[in-house]
Amino acid sequence: MDALIDLSWRAYPAAFAMAIGAWLALRGIHTFVRAFQPPFDGPQRSLAGVRGFRRGIGGLALVGLGAAWIWQIDWILVLSLVIGGEELLESTFHVQALSIAERNERNSTPRTAKLAAPITSAKLNHDGLRSALIWQGPRPRRGARL
Repeated sequence: MDALIDLSWRAYPAAFAMAIGAWLALRGIHTFVRAFQPPFDGPQRSLAGVRGFRRGIGGLALVGLGAAWIWQIDWILVLSLVIGGEELLESTFHVQALSIAERNERNSTPRTAKLAAPITSAKLNHDGLRSALIWQGPRPRRGARL
């Protein structure tokens, strides 16, 4: 393992990894930003945004790994692996939940369509700001489990 770390020509594969990571990070950020531009139309856009976030974090972790390899700094390696792995795990759960929501929206019955109504319009709150977090479905019964 030390032979791989101490290669005299390690700058070339590390720079290649950093370039690929930077490209992935830029693509992920681009997808993330485009997904959350108005109009917001339900879980499809959120799913695209979370996938872009996951791609961007993976790219940044790859940049960190390449930088740690070039400069021989252990804490950058550990930080890149820990943050990249944790965000990958967390965003995978979000992608799974949003995929289920998208599938339920596509194959909706009248009951599920009413319970999981997408946000169709934004209203002005008391400050005059647009509020996109308006629940339009029925209110749960008092004492009901969610």
